[in-house]
Amino acid sequence: MSLSLNMIAFCIFAFAILLGALGVMTSKNVVHGAYWLLEMAVASAGIFYFLDSAYIAVMQLMVYGGAVGVLVIFTIMITLRSRDEAIRPLDFSVFALIGALAFFGLMAYAILTSPSMAAQHLPAMPQLAEFGKEMFSLKGYSLPFEIASLILTVALVAAVWWTKDGDN
Repeated sequence: MSLSLNMIAFCIFAFAILLGALGVMTSKNVVHGAYWLLEMAVASAGIFYFLDSAYIAVMQLMVYGGAVGVLVIFTIMITLRSRDEAIRPLDFSVFALIGALAFFGLMAYAILTSPSMAAQHLPAMPQLAEFGKEMFSLKGYSLPFEIASLILTVALVAAVWWTKDGDN
């Protein structure tokens, strides 16, 4: 099996996602955990790009990397009253470890025993420009996206209002 440039990039991004997941689980500071989550979103966008799915990669960067990542980081920073609240204890659960190992074993078994999809002919994907025209047409999906952004903004303002001190 020869290693192509795409396979090497895929392995690097997959390792970055695993490293980010480990960083989220092991960081004591909540803000650092949010930054690791942002790193995972960017690395998964890289995987989508190297799987020839440029639109999903761009949406991953814009929605998760840009909007959700920044929203989580700003919400954490705004709602923390002191630095001590950002530190969380690292609890170790044997049951969670057993469940994670069982899930990993089940997924490894399913991947190794399933037939390869490489030989199947996949239908042609729509181009990015065509999808953009469809999305922003009058019958497209721009209105639901705007409604979702309004709901996220209201949720952020409500979270800040709810955590404020007394009469300040």
